[in-house]
Amino acid sequence: ITHLPQIAGLADAHYLVEKRVEDGRTRSSLRPLSLGERVREVATLMSGAEITPAALRSAEELIAASRQPVPRPKPRRPPARPAEASSADG
Repeated sequence: ITHLPQIAGLADAHYLVEKRVEDGRTRSSLRPLSLGERVREVATLMSGAEITPAALRSAEELIAASRQPVPRPKPRRPPARPAEASSADG
């Protein structure tokens, strides 16, 4: 759980936790969010109660970037040893 949009945007999934009172009892529920709902929630973290078009674009970009594979560096090979000079016995 986070309130930082930069961290939230990296998540593989987002869930909405809702709390409500039914018949005098407090009930909690958890449901997964769709991609559009995810974008709106991250945009809300960025801009507060009034979601701006800029916040929506930024949230979309942040979530899209997190879905790209992370490039991994290629393993480095140790430097090759220079070939030893062969001497011909004559």
